[in-house]
Amino acid sequence: AAASSFLLFGMALVYAQSGDLSFVALGKNLGDGMLNEPLLLAGFGLMIVGLGFKLSLVPFHLWTPDVYQGAPAPVSTFLATASKIAIFGVVMRLFLYAPVGDSEAIRVVLAIIAFASIIFGNLMALSQTNIKRLLGYSS
Repeated sequence: AAASSFLLFGMALVYAQSGDLSFVALGKNLGDGMLNEPLLLAGFGLMIVGLGFKLSLVPFHLWTPDVYQGAPAPVSTFLATASKIAIFGVVMRLFLYAPVGDSEAIRVVLAIIAFASIIFGNLMALSQTNIKRLLGYSS
């Protein structure tokens, strides 16, 4: 619920600033130099936080091992795959239809988050004895 709240509030801020939620229109707004608007930056920041929680990225991943350990195996499998596939699809559409990948700053931030998630998650997984917690940290 918290991740969805961050994501929806971020979308509301982006809509308040740009007046549109389509990826093509957002890409046009980014190209027109609106990226310096504080409301738009706050909206994108909150959307990144919401997506970070849903994708279990560092530093928003600490809930994942506890949930995977407490859930039955089929539920853990669903959490590990279905939600991440759906969010990955949204992120891919964002990069295909809006030129956010053209921004060097966005690429650097995403690369740092990805690198930290890979390293920290796998280092934490090394000390686990429960297989579900291990999968939670490494996913």
